[in-house]
Amino acid sequence: MAFFPSTIFLLATVLCTLYVASCSSHEADALINWKETLHTQNNILMLPSWKLDDQKTVSPCKWYGVSCNEQGSINKLNLSSSGLNGTLDHLPFSSFPNLVYLNLGLNYFSGNIPSEIGQLSKLVYLDLSTNLLMGIIPPEIGELRNLETLYLAENQLNGSIPKSLCQLRFLSDLALSHNNLYGSVPSCFGQLSKLGFLDLNSNKISGLIPLELGNLYNLKSLYMVNNSLTGSIPKTFVNLKKLTILSLSENQLSGSVPKELGHLTSLTCIDLQNNDLNGPIPSSLDLLDHRLPVPLLEIKEVVTSILVLAIRCVNSDPEIRPRMYDVSQELASFP
Repeated sequence: MAFFPSTIFLLATVLCTLYVASCSSHEADALINWKETLHTQNNILMLPSWKLDDQKTVSPCKWYGVSCNEQGSINKLNLSSSGLNGTLDHLPFSSFPNLVYLNLGLNYFSGNIPSEIGQLSKLVYLDLSTNLLMGIIPPEIGELRNLETLYLAENQLNGSIPKSLCQLRFLSDLALSHNNLYGSVPSCFGQLSKLGFLDLNSNKISGLIPLELGNLYNLKSLYMVNNSLTGSIPKTFVNLKKLTILSLSENQLSGSVPKELGHLTSLTCIDLQNNDLNGPIPSSLDLLDHRLPVPLLEIKEVVTSILVLAIRCVNSDPEIRPRMYDVSQELASFP
């Protein structure tokens, strides 16, 4: 029996359509099953658009917080600030092979971060910040080789920072602040050459600041406030030519302040207070204090800008809310 090209094309189209519909239905079922394990504060109606018809033919692509690629497969899930309670244990990560963006920040998720999260091989953006997550940071996150943004701040995570994070060679933003992480800063962080934002504030991190952090040539913001870091400030920081914010206060750092820091021409904010540093402040740092007192009119403009930024941060539309890195950079730009 001979097949004409048009017949073959039609058959291929039908099979492809059936495959996409099957994938979409599988992903929708996975989300519905996970939804059934969740609840909201004060019994508020939760994710009302997430529902199937009797034939289970509804595409999830128009559900709240869900976006799909051209083939109809889910590639974005943004449920930040949705008041959700529950765990991630029943979210079948393997059901979303095309997911590139996952934002569950600013909710009430508890329990551990499942190791299965490492199955999201295409993931570029992961935000689980400002929840009630506990346990360790699973080493399997290091398998997310395409990841560019990782926000796990403001949880109850403990244990040490896994060295597997050093495998995330595309990582540009890393926020682990306000947890209970302990141990040292992995020296292999110096291999994250694309890193521009690193926030380790308010943990229990101890030991020396790795000299290798001086290899982070694209680093713009470095926060390590309120830890138990010891030793001296690395002179290798002189290599951080793009650094605008250096915040190392409330540690146990000792020795003198490296005069080389004054040669960082991009540096606009440096905070070293509440350490055990000694010796004079290098005269080279005087070059950083080049701003005149801010006029009253300019103060009003700054306050207005901060209020606008705050309103954007709590906006109900997840596409309008800025990233943590963008907020930090915008605040740093104020006089």
